[in-house]
Amino acid sequence: MENQDYFISFYRDEAKAQNFSVNRIGVCEHMKPGMVNRPGGTGDSLLMFFHDKAIVNIKDEILPVPAGSLIYWEKCGHYYGNADNNWMHSWIHFDGWEATEIMRRAGMLPYQIITPPARIVKKMLKEIDCEMSMMLPDMIIVRNRFEIFIREIFRTGTKEKSSIRIPERMIEVRRYIEANYRKRLPLEKISRRFSISRPHLSAEFKRWFGQGPGECLIERRLREAEILLKDNNLQIADVAERVGWDDVCHFSKIFKKHRGVPPSAMREKVI
Repeated sequence: MENQDYFISFYRDEAKAQNFSVNRIGVCEHMKPGMVNRPGGTGDSLLMFFHDKAIVNIKDEILPVPAGSLIYWEKCGHYYGNADNNWMHSWIHFDGWEATEIMRRAGMLPYQIITPPARIVKKMLKEIDCEMSMMLPDMIIVRNRFEIFIREIFRTGTKEKSSIRIPERMIEVRRYIEANYRKRLPLEKISRRFSISRPHLSAEFKRWFGQGPGECLIERRLREAEILLKDNNLQIADVAERVGWDDVCHFSKIFKKHRGVPPSAMREKVI
């Protein structure tokens, strides 16, 4: 690669946020023969693109990956490199529940390996770095560019899936959950409505959408809750009830688990 492609950027703490942050970016970093071994990780999530063939540890299994491979590590240890030859990689470290949600919505799963074009990876990492390197970066712009980056690399890196059509019945199931999220929707009820066995429904739904029907229901409720929490006239218990939870304590527990902060803290940030 041309030398002008190479850079590594570390960003100031004041340019980061609790719910979403880009911590550092490297593009076309040249490495000598050797392995990187970080058993404890770096405390954040990592996307790494290998311009050359490499070796990686995925769930305690050492695997070779071809040039052009991109892997997603979600807050875990890292082991990668090439012990025999010079190699090059581009990468981005990020953190926050919003970043995790962006990955999930795009379809990216931890340890997943895809093969997007190197030119797209470099171009979009540079665009994110350009905004992050400003004196006063606009984190909304950064977040949007990050989401576009993730969606673009997933789309171009999984071309073999792009021509496969989601079964209409699975689309109907998802629409039903999205429209009736306030109601009690046990899996048995959904399976009876669409004449699908519970095991088959769970397996097929997760295959096509990357999450089970129950997870989809929870996420739909939480998205609505985030909007309702912006209304100061609503108590947190009111918000919980409106999105389908009668128990406000249970709602708060689920909200914190999936969003990283309790509803009260989310409301404070909004205010």
